[in-house]
Amino acid sequence: MDDDAIRALRRSIIAKQAAEADSGVLTMTSDDLHRAAHLMARQGGHFASAIAAAYFAADSQNRARLLAAFGDLFARFHRYQSEA
Repeated sequence: MDDDAIRALRRSIIAKQAAEADSGVLTMTSDDLHRAAHLMARQGGHFASAIAAAYFAADSQNRARLLAAFGDLFARFHRYQSEA
């Protein structure tokens, strides 16, 4: 595989992951996100706790960035909370 093909494959994978993450996050209200972040802080591992702390400290623009990058994590904790 040449470099262009590898870059195209990476872009495709990233786009697919972003679409999957967005589908879960887009259906969550701000209260859902807040509750998911609290659960991440209390019951998540070190990484999830750090993302939750960053979420609580962030302004709206940086919260959007966190959700774009880690929306799947918020969605996972939201689903876990909904199932409990």
